[in-house]
Amino acid sequence: MGNGLYLKLMQRGILSVITAEDNPDNAVSAFLSNSLDRLPLPDNTHCQGHDHHH
Repeated sequence: MGNGLYLKLMQRGILSVITAEDNPDNAVSAFLSNSLDRLPLPDNTHCQGHDHHH
C-alpha cells in the first residue's frame, strides 16, 4: 500500500493495517485482541515530484 492511499483512507476514517500475518482470520482475531504485530508503512515518497516511469 502506498502512502497516498494510506493517507486518503485515514482522512475518511478508515484504519489501514499492514501486517506479516497471512491468515485473514488470525489477523482479525489478533487485531481485535490488540495483539497483532503491525508493520510500519513503507516510505515510498521518493517518487514524488520528478518525471520518470516505473
